[in-house]
Amino acid sequence: MFERLGEHTVLVESRSELPLAIPRSHLRPDGSNVVTLLAPGGGLFAGDMVQLAVECRAGTDVMLRQVGATLLHGREGQGIIYEADVWVAEGARFRYGPNTLIPFAVADYRQRIRVRLEVGAEAILGEVITPGRLDAPFAYRCLDLRTEVDLDGSLIVLDALRIEPARTDYQRALGGFSHVAGLLSLGPDHSQGDADLWHARLAQSGVCGSASLLPAYGIGARLLGNRADELLRALSPAFETPRPAVNP
Repeated sequence: MFERLGEHTVLVESRSELPLAIPRSHLRPDGSNVVTLLAPGGGLFAGDMVQLAVECRAGTDVMLRQVGATLLHGREGQGIIYEADVWVAEGARFRYGPNTLIPFAVADYRQRIRVRLEVGAEAILGEVITPGRLDAPFAYRCLDLRTEVDLDGSLIVLDALRIEPARTDYQRALGGFSHVAGLLSLGPDHSQGDADLWHARLAQSGVCGSASLLPAYGIGARLLGNRADELLRALSPAFETPRPAVNP
């Protein structure tokens, strides 16, 4: 749980257990707070279940990130479950990612991210999906990803992606690309101009992608590429933009 104390965002309560660990948070000069999620076991393994809950109280500025990619280790007959529930209060900002998924052979991974926003809250979510090992791409069994965002109890975003390489020529479906990424930037002040700016940024970055103004409260983008680092660079401006100063 994060609270604002003066001009700073402070992690006032946390608890964790394997397969994830939460080290001490890092307070930035701009008053935001960064928490790095660690997987001491070297990734997530078949049979693991992660349940993450984050509460961002009014006026806080929170970023969750990981040291590196999330390695998904598979095993026949067992899956991996990752669930995150995030509440962002009025005037708070929450940033998550960009997370990079590397699914190894026979990995079966289900991810559910649920974000509840109050009016005036902001959330930025990013993710990069790789084909797995370079010498054995698309050898995983299934990636089932679902992100839901509601604003004061009304659903405003439902982003669902299910990939089963054994059933589809996935790389052909991606037009020859191997990596796919997504971005959601949600908040009260987005306009068509913001979507156009992101479209131009993506074109200049050299990746294949575009951004659109969502029906309500933000913009969304999809990107295609052949390397995780190029997609991460294209997404990075969304997570590095300083927040305007807020009077305590």
